[in-house]
Amino acid sequence: MEYSVRIDLTKATTEFRREFAKLISDPMCLANLSRDKDRKVRASAGGNSHTLNANLEKLAKDAEPCVRKAVAKNRKTSHHILQELAKDEIEDVRISVAENANVPETVLVMLENDKSSRVRYFVAQSANVSPESLDKLSDDEYIDVKIAVAGNPKTAESTLKKLAKNELWPVQLEIIKNPSITKEILLMLVEDSDKSVRFYAQKRLETE
Repeated sequence: MEYSVRIDLTKATTEFRREFAKLISDPMCLANLSRDKDRKVRASAGGNSHTLNANLEKLAKDAEPCVRKAVAKNRKTSHHILQELAKDEIEDVRISVAENANVPETVLVMLENDKSSRVRYFVAQSANVSPESLDKLSDDEYIDVKIAVAGNPKTAESTLKKLAKNELWPVQLEIIKNPSITKEILLMLVEDSDKSVRFYAQKRLETE
């Protein structure tokens, strides 16, 4: 025998509505919660994978950054909405777009030119970024972005070779850990001037 429970959300506490919006799967109930007066309730609805696209579209334009950020993180958010959120004025929202596991390559291409080095860092870390974008990001002025490129398995051999030749040891050590590194690059790094780079490159060669 199945039982259904009716909950009057108008009488529920804010804390309850926040948690309830994270856990439920009823799109109609989530539609109501997406219009809640409390921003964290709306954020919970925006992050719920069962929230309908039409409601996510409205939440993506919410005045509160935490709500837009939740929509940007949601794996069910459409590519169109992610494309709009990639233009958001708030850095954390754009970072959440870059971190989204389902972000399309076209949106990452938009973000590879972002003014924030933190956004570009997460683009370089993405599993969906193209080798062409990674090659462009390998010339970034910030070392953290270069390190992310060096560690991404999608980075092309030619880009890894360029970084191995011209960069500082933190970048080279990340190249050594990259699962896509070739024997040719390792042989190059065992001759490097830095002792640590030579040591770890030799160690990796021995496991190949």
